[in-house]
Amino acid sequence: MDMADLSVSAKDQDTSGGTVTADKIMAAANGWLVVHRTDAEMKPGPSLRMLP
Repeated sequence: MDMADLSVSAKDQDTSGGTVTADKIMAAANGWLVVHRTDAEMKPGPSLRMLP
């Protein structure tokens, strides 16, 4: 799989329930997806724990 084929698609979501849903993930192999909360300036903050 070429790097141009790798992607994650998702919509803005309320994470207060502790979950995030990706609409589509294109990856070369199974693995982990790490999602970080962002602040008002879009700087990454704490990560949410995600299961593969």
